[in-house]
This record gives sequence, structure tokens and C-alpha cells, in this order.
Amino acid sequence: MTQGALIRLAFDAVGGTATVRLVDTLASGSTLVAYGALSQQAYQLTPGQLGVRDIQVRGYWLPRSLSRLTAQARRDLYTALARQVNAGQLHAPVHATFRLEDHREALALAMRGGLDGKILFAPAAQP
Repeated sequence: MTQGALIRLAFDAVGGTATVRLVDTLASGSTLVAYGALSQQAYQLTPGQLGVRDIQVRGYWLPRSLSRLTAQARRDLYTALARQVNAGQLHAPVHATFRLEDHREALALAMRGGLDGKILFAPAAQP
């Protein structure tokens, strides 16, 4: 897949034992960026991955990054994203859309997991 190129950077939104497998694909001295825990488990790394292979772990949290931007920079960012959405260049799959009053049903679905997209709320949504 990489045609022999070393993998030096990985992003982990899952956590748990998936982290061990992901880090095993990295070259020594590489970086793992942890930004989510979809498995609802702690990130797992072996002592050899951290010490012997010198894998570095960095955390990332979008709200923190956005808070560092000026108000104008945030407006510019969201304007650029809106243009990409409108042009069909950026999209996120939607699993289901719910009316606000159906929040319990939406929450139950979200807690079940294994969805193929986001759950949205809209005031006049059709279930």
C-alpha cells in the first residue's frame, strides 16, 4: 500500500486495542495523534512501542484549536468549509435525522453504535 515508504504519522480516533495495531504499522521515531475514543476504551500502547521504538503520542482536541483562532480566522475557516460543502467537495454521511422532540429515540440509536453516519436534529425533520 505504501510501496515501501515508512509510515511516520498516524491518527487514532478509536483507542483501545486498535491503538496497539495502528502503532505497529509506524516506523520507529514516528508520531501518533490521538483525537477520539470511539471504542470508549483507553489508548493502549506497549512499553516497547513507547520506549524501544520511540513512538511519540500527541493529543488533539478541535475546540482547543478553534479557541486559539481570532474571530476573523474562525469566520474565514467556516466560510471556506461552507463553500466546500456547497460545491459537493466536503460532506459527512447522515444516518438519520430526528425531530427535537424525538431526542430519546435519537439517543438510543446513537448509544447502540455501529452507525454509518451522523445523527442530526432538525425542527421540522421527517423521521
